[in-house]
Amino acid sequence: MRAGFPITAQFRKPSPKTSGAQKAGSLNARPGTRGEDVLFEWYTTREAKCLDKLIPLDFSGTIQCDGYSAYDHFARHRASAGRPVLLAGCWAHARRGFYEALDHAPKEAGWILIQIGHLYEIDRSWKEELVIFR
Repeated sequence: MRAGFPITAQFRKPSPKTSGAQKAGSLNARPGTRGEDVLFEWYTTREAKCLDKLIPLDFSGTIQCDGYSAYDHFARHRASAGRPVLLAGCWAHARRGFYEALDHAPKEAGWILIQIGHLYEIDRSWKEELVIFR
């Protein structure tokens, strides 16, 4: 089973203290199994405690996520409780770091970006093959 990838969104929280200042929130999808509905949950924060509410204690598997530190905190907490989860990042976030490193290490970062491009091409070709076989 795989937990869903959250969507971070800006929202305005009206209150006398914040005067409608923008904050970041998190919209999370909890996929159903075998054709069940998908549940969307909204949290007005991206703290790790939201993950405790979203992901059941008996969950074991992989969580696809970005590099936000709350996920590392969540995974360490679950591991210390004897319920480890595996965190899987995405290539878009990994690629961004190498793209940003082009000015500092153009040869090394450029080579890695080319390799990631090859992976993207393989992925595209597999998707095209899937369309043909449908």
